[in-house]
Amino acid sequence: MTKKAPNTNLQIPFALFNGELVSARDPRVVSGKNCNCYCPKCKEPLTAFKGKKIAHHFKHRADSDCTGAYMTALHEAVTVILNKKKVLAVPPVKCEARGSDLEGKPYYELETLLEVDDTQWRIHASETEKYLGDIRPDVYAQTSKGPLALEVFVTHAVDDEKKEKLKQHNLPTLELNCQALPRELDFDVIEDHLQCLDNFKWVYYPGYDETTARLQEKIDRSIAKRNAEIQALRDQEKAHWEEQRRREQEKLTQEKRELEHKIRTAEAKLAAIPSDPLEQETYLLSNSKQTKAYGDVLKWNQADRLADLPGTINIPLPGELSFAVDRRVWQGVILEVFVKKVLKDSRRQHMTFNAPYLAKWLEDTYNLRQADYVYAFIRARKLKLSLSDRAEAISGTWYLIERYLRQLAEKEILVIEKLDGYFPAYKVNAARLNQLKLSVDKSHNKPRVFEKDDPEVAPAPYLELMIYADREAPVQNCTLALPDVKTWIENNPTVNRFKRCTCGEFFNLEENENSHPCPRCGLLYGRIYSRR
Repeated sequence: MTKKAPNTNLQIPFALFNGELVSARDPRVVSGKNCNCYCPKCKEPLTAFKGKKIAHHFKHRADSDCTGAYMTALHEAVTVILNKKKVLAVPPVKCEARGSDLEGKPYYELETLLEVDDTQWRIHASETEKYLGDIRPDVYAQTSKGPLALEVFVTHAVDDEKKEKLKQHNLPTLELNCQALPRELDFDVIEDHLQCLDNFKWVYYPGYDETTARLQEKIDRSIAKRNAEIQALRDQEKAHWEEQRRREQEKLTQEKRELEHKIRTAEAKLAAIPSDPLEQETYLLSNSKQTKAYGDVLKWNQADRLADLPGTINIPLPGELSFAVDRRVWQGVILEVFVKKVLKDSRRQHMTFNAPYLAKWLEDTYNLRQADYVYAFIRARKLKLSLSDRAEAISGTWYLIERYLRQLAEKEILVIEKLDGYFPAYKVNAARLNQLKLSVDKSHNKPRVFEKDDPEVAPAPYLELMIYADREAPVQNCTLALPDVKTWIENNPTVNRFKRCTCGEFFNLEENENSHPCPRCGLLYGRIYSRR
């Protein structure tokens, strides 16, 4: 086995001179081999180096195999200073424990085992590298607080194995960090280094581990208790939200069932409505909710069926699906019952009204109210209206009645008395209403004759035979431009009976046929004309 080469280049800061530890700066020490200085560890002669350009130090001679002389010299210097000063300032001992709960709240416990006032320990005696059974501290001192071990840290800190042994001996141990010491050392440098508490760290202090563990256990109990409360609150909140979600899901399920039931009911009602206008009237008569309004409209017009009513109560308007009845019913009630009742009562001729007032009057008097939105939407969907048209078709009774009142105002039957937002106040134009002669022929076989001032009079030699509206017809404004009708008649001189659809399409009708779908849009609504 090859022998390890000695470290002959390591500088030794202190040496023994006549049995006394001295530094290389001591004036008694001469430079060279004749310095009469010896190694503190192996006691071999040393060579002193005291130049102007290099740090003062000692070195072994080339044939020496001594190792660890630097550390032993440093230990001896610390021992000399402690024996000389007779006092050592040690850092206080504080036991800390930390933690945080689930909410992030910090917990902290502190207990001081060694107060600041007790950090000045008097040194009775100190020794270098004294054996204490299976351990050998760098410096061992007897103090006013008991024995104290001092470990000097230059290249290697105290390892775990040595810490465990110090703990078994219950020996208070300090570690002195000497990594920042300069290359050229003297006793004054070491003494200044010992006076700084930042250079010390407790490796072991009796009761430190037990106290820290006790504080940590106390914090852990507090945190565990608080975490249990937090978790209970979280579980309670989670259960609350789950219960709320369950109730909302049950509510949505119930609403879905109700909606499906409404849809089935609406589809059944719509399926029960006949397509033929005369059969529709029979169906309306069988509907108890509409019988009173239906009968009053026919009574005030001295008519037997809706087809005999004048055009002023058969005006197509956007939003007609807001009522579940034929438009001739609610328009006839407004014009023939409400308006004429107001006109008949001289004390109420000057009263004003608006759409919301009439909507309330229709609901209270004839139970004509806003149609169920599901029913109205199914009607709109069955009519294959676009989404925008569906929204307009079920816009609400207030807006629908307002559109009708404006039509009556355009015909000068009503007068706008006061503009107040979207729903202005109207008043009956008594003079205009008295001029209108809305006569009705009760015979179904004779055509209705229009007044000469009626803007919708049929061109000669044709006249309007009847006006009807299919309940499933879309809500569209029927625009019968008189020149267009005349032009079509002139281009079809052999036609005896024709129909004008709301989409603008003209087409022939077979004999004795009261209704016919439009070949262009497939709807039943329109105006039928017959030769005189």
